[in-house]
Amino acid sequence: MEAEFGSEVFVDKAVAVYREFAKTGSVVNAKVSFLSQDNDKSGSAELSIVSSWSQRDLERNENRTFQRSHVTSYDATTKSFTNIRELSFPVEVQNLQLCTVSATGKIQAIIRNVPGSKGQEDKQFLEIWSTSHLLKSIDVQVCEKHGKIYEDFQFGCLAWSSSEQFLLYVAEKKLPKAVSYFERQKTDAPSDKPAPKKGAQFDFKDDWGEQLVSKSCPVLVIYDVITDEIRVLDNVPDYLSAGQACWGPDDRIVFVGWFHEPYRLGLIYCPMRKNALYSLSLDGNTLEQLSDIKYAVHSPRFNHSKDKLIYFAQDVGGTHNKCGRLMQYDWKTKSTSTIVDVVDIPERGGFPGIYVPRLFSDRNWTEDGKSLAFTTAWRSYQKIILVNCNNKSVKVLTTTPGCWTLLDVNKNIVLAQFSTPNSAPKLMIAVLSDDVPDGGLSWTPVAQTTDDSLEKEIVWEVMSFSRDESSDFQDEYEAIFLRPVVTDEKKLPLIVFPHGGPHVNFKSEFFLPIVCLCKLGFAVLCVNFRGSVGFGQASVNSLPGKVGTQDVRDVQYAANKVLENSSELDSSNVFVTGGSHGGFLTAHLIGQFPGFYRAAAMRNPALNIAVMTEISDIPDWCHCEGGYEFTHDSTPTPLMMSEMLEKSPFVYISQVKTPTLIFLGADDIRVPPSQGKNFYRILKAQGVETRLLWYPGNNHPIAKVDAESDVFVNMARWFFEHLQK
Repeated sequence: MEAEFGSEVFVDKAVAVYREFAKTGSVVNAKVSFLSQDNDKSGSAELSIVSSWSQRDLERNENRTFQRSHVTSYDATTKSFTNIRELSFPVEVQNLQLCTVSATGKIQAIIRNVPGSKGQEDKQFLEIWSTSHLLKSIDVQVCEKHGKIYEDFQFGCLAWSSSEQFLLYVAEKKLPKAVSYFERQKTDAPSDKPAPKKGAQFDFKDDWGEQLVSKSCPVLVIYDVITDEIRVLDNVPDYLSAGQACWGPDDRIVFVGWFHEPYRLGLIYCPMRKNALYSLSLDGNTLEQLSDIKYAVHSPRFNHSKDKLIYFAQDVGGTHNKCGRLMQYDWKTKSTSTIVDVVDIPERGGFPGIYVPRLFSDRNWTEDGKSLAFTTAWRSYQKIILVNCNNKSVKVLTTTPGCWTLLDVNKNIVLAQFSTPNSAPKLMIAVLSDDVPDGGLSWTPVAQTTDDSLEKEIVWEVMSFSRDESSDFQDEYEAIFLRPVVTDEKKLPLIVFPHGGPHVNFKSEFFLPIVCLCKLGFAVLCVNFRGSVGFGQASVNSLPGKVGTQDVRDVQYAANKVLENSSELDSSNVFVTGGSHGGFLTAHLIGQFPGFYRAAAMRNPALNIAVMTEISDIPDWCHCEGGYEFTHDSTPTPLMMSEMLEKSPFVYISQVKTPTLIFLGADDIRVPPSQGKNFYRILKAQGVETRLLWYPGNNHPIAKVDAESDVFVNMARWFFEHLQK
């Protein structure tokens, strides 16, 4: 940190650093296919790798998506890849929402959003492409069969049937037009359209909450490529929201159905909502439930022969994320078995269980159809594991420390993304063998967007903590510690960074704001306090009812320990930041430990759990983390409200002396911004230096490019201006 900098000079440097590293792209998806394969049993082949990448464009204030194409030679004898080459410059992909290629590779389907002109509503087009040209382009709104097609990962899908005649997707149900009691009926209205529903224009329409506010009644839709017919499958019960659909044997449709009744709760980041797996015939007349409703399920995937269906399952209710199970449904015997069960307390260094919010790839099975590869949290890392569904063994495919994400599996060729806190995301390729070595697979880099210039400038490590030196291994937790490499005796200011959730985790990945903070001279401590996922279910269960105490003390203990053990840190310049539950902890830390932190910054912080029970799309979160069971008719008693308030940062607000910066997304319904505004007003009334930044059009993550970049620069500036020089 160059203390002689003035504030404006520092801001210019922060902008320059952010601008430089915002160019770093990450892989959105990737597919590998065989272009050719020799028939002389040598096993050599030419592979095509097509990947989509996302990169921030600060000038246009948007995320740009572009496609890259690579070709490589593969030798099956040596299991090696040579002559990896990029065929052309990247090609930008515009307005593409969903895309899928048929099994034969002959046709491709695309859902494309076409922006409306002169204030008109955007349109969606369903496009069918051959390998050489556009075959069909259908304006789906003109057909008036349904509303907007779902493109989100929660419900959305786009899948070809095995015959390649039918295309399956999910869209908003089209409801009769709601009109006033006093609107006159048109006499020339088409007879095939449903009559308008009078007096219903002000009826409340429930939706699925944060980031899904336009999603209320998703339905399954079939498009017939031959006849051009679009057909909504009406036989799905009205109390279900259908999504994550795929094709099963005999063109049956398998989907996840979330229960509407008695009312919807926020679904994003909450994979434990009540639902079930269903099978539906193509004609829509036969519906069968495949899974037990005691489990919340997601990501159904068939093996190649379509006789085995796997999916992930968590216990319904409780914490919003937890250790899950890998389940298998035998299509022939109609029996269900557990392949990998919940891990309560893992062995030291051992498999900690499955934590999969969703599958990033639609191809996960090995060539023999016996094993499944997928990504899971593993303490402060993210790894790719291989599960044999016959003997139920679990093998690790990635042993290099960092964050690995599976992208594709095709005939035992595996694609993945890999990054670390000081290296940009890379597209990697490997070969699966019958016997995975203890050192994992041998991975070969294919592509990245920026050079690895940071490894000599930023160092990182994972640190373990235990607040009670005599406690069991299950009480350990971790933090990822990053710092710039120092060449002089100047000590580094430290930023303490607890994550949100609280039942998520920091992964050892490339994270733009933290990289930029290190480049500006700060050390950063990202704390995976007890209750984080990736450490076993016992760790997750330890936190509910103890928020505001256990998690706060875990973070503070980690901060004190790293200051004690790291001579390069300046203990007089410690800062704290976090978002959502991380903002909850930030507010607690500056209230419970006044004077310890020089300044604080919080994004959409949860500040009063008691009040959130009435204004958040996830009132059950307040009950669960407060230590209470939630039911849809739960009404907090005065005692419960009092205890929830006692666990909230608001009870310590009179002790706060720390300069506090607050970022609020105006459209946040997960932690409505009224919480942050009230906290800001009280701090001002108490004479505490504070600033509030308000971001219209942004919800809980504050993720739009212009807002995200503004948050970073203002946070960095706030900490710089409050350094003790």
